[in-house]
Amino acid sequence: TIRKLALSTYGSMQFSDWEMLLLDDANPFTFILDLCLEYSGDPDSRVRQEACRSVGNIVTVCMNAKRENHSNYQMKQKLSTMVEGAIQVTGSAIGDSKAGVRSMALFGIGNIAVAVVDNGAREEEV
Repeated sequence: TIRKLALSTYGSMQFSDWEMLLLDDANPFTFILDLCLEYSGDPDSRVRQEACRSVGNIVTVCMNAKRENHSNYQMKQKLSTMVEGAIQVTGSAIGDSKAGVRSMALFGIGNIAVAVVDNGAREEEV
């Protein structure tokens, strides 16, 4: 479907793209988070599955940029809020009725966890 392809595209974008999008009032990340959930997201489980995968990839890309000091204070605040939302949504998506969605929710959580731990380790070194 078109929604699945759009989510795949979002999940493949680099930090320079997300940096502009996250600071925009029409930030698509919130929409992507909504698509992850069975009760409020897309009725097609393949779209929810792709949304969860994209969330994990997006957070990883953005947290890696933060770790490498490619983001300013405003972006770091935005990333903090973004990570909290991503954890809540992917955590909820683990309860989805479809195994593929649950699998990608766990993938997303794993990516988020690695990115957060790597970022924390980097801040301790500095």
